[in-house]
Amino acid sequence: MTPIDPSADVQTANIPTLNLGDLRGDGAARERARAAISEAFGTFGLIYISGHGVDMDDVHRLYDEFLRFTAQEAVAKERMSSGDIWYQRGWTPPNTEKAVIAGGQPDFKECYFAAPVETDPECEIQYPEIYAENRWPEGFDEFARLYLDVGKQVHGVGEQLL
Repeated sequence: MTPIDPSADVQTANIPTLNLGDLRGDGAARERARAAISEAFGTFGLIYISGHGVDMDDVHRLYDEFLRFTAQEAVAKERMSSGDIWYQRGWTPPNTEKAVIAGGQPDFKECYFAAPVETDPECEIQYPEIYAENRWPEGFDEFARLYLDVGKQVHGVGEQLL
């Protein structure tokens, strides 16, 4: 029997890559950055960013901590889940989120949301569902620390991109 090639029916696309350093480079570098951003968001809606400086060891440790959290029984994770704040903080169970483009088909993933940067206190008052306080599971201090640290690094990349 011939093994099936999982990529046989998949079209490949070259997602544009932006070296973040090009934004601060000479004219040619800035033009490369402009072209990559233009194609990325004009064609694909996403971009691969290199030279970002995000600590990948921390990213991998965060992922390991997330896997440790998600390996728990649902009842333990549900303590970190809350529909009253639209799942904007804490654990979001599988089959909760539904993308409009998917025609109401639920997402099968589970995820965890926290804000890595301070939020505006006035927004917390006006929009408590969106600007809720972070929630952290007991016994997962390293998860919280890494989440906030990596989140701040990624936020900084976004600020540079803007």
